Amino acid sequence: MEKLILMENKELSSEHKIKIELKKLDQYAWYIGGVGMIFLFGFTIFATQFHIWFDFTNTGQIGDTIGGLTTPIIGIFSALLIYFSFRAQIKANYIVQSQIDRQRLEETEKREYNYQMEICNHVKEMINNYDKIYKRFNDSDLKGPIALSIILKSLINKKENDFVDENLLKSLYKILYPIDSVIKSFKNAEFNNLDIRLPIEIICFIFEAHIVGEIRDHISDALSKDTLVPENVYNLYKFIDTLDKELDHLYIAQQFSHEVIPFIKN
Repeated sequence: MEKLILMENKELSSEHKIKIELKKLDQYAWYIGGVGMIFLFGFTIFATQFHIWFDFTNTGQIGDTIGGLTTPIIGIFSALLIYFSFRAQIKANYIVQSQIDRQRLEETEKREYNYQMEICNHVKEMINNYDKIYKRFNDSDLKGPIALSIILKSLINKKENDFVDENLLKSLYKILYPIDSVIKSFKNAEFNNLDIRLPIEIICFIFEAHIVGEIRDHISDALSKDTLVPENVYNLYKFIDTLDKELDHLYIAQQFSHEVIPFIKN
């Protein structure tokens, strides 16, 4: 879920651009204002004190003369006030937009969080009802988690050339794929405003208690080639081992921070 991190980086980039633009406008305003003030004050002094081209002492009432000379100065001040008003509006618009973006980001996080919680519940439901699948491969009254445990333990006895029903393995993959989905959702440090430890702890518990707990040593032996197993079982074990390592990293990360520590990919 790299899109949320990108949204935050984009927000920071936009803020930086706004600051640069406002700084440029400030510089232009001070340049124009400074040059205008120097020019107008200088021209007023020059025109009234040094009678080189025009003699303003004989052009009518002094109030009209001063008014005509100061009107441009007032105009410059008016322009500067308009500028500062415009600048304040830009800042206000940016603040409002930032709040909207932040709210949208939080809502996206909540939706994703709730979705992953639904996946956790779905995995629990599949395990609790695994006996319905188990009966297809073994006529037994064993219930959900126990039936799943029996299926997993039955793989321990399979030798390299033994036949293993692909449909049986598919029933296991249907449980493993949603677990993989939860891992991928939480491992990229995208949830900044939520304490996401609950779904991670739930999925870790499910995986440890019902999937890998009793066959971890056998999986290790199979992957190290100390025990030869059918190829399709080997592929299943390899997937389970990958999930096991990723969940360990993710679980440890959550014990030290409310924010997800960036996942280190193998």
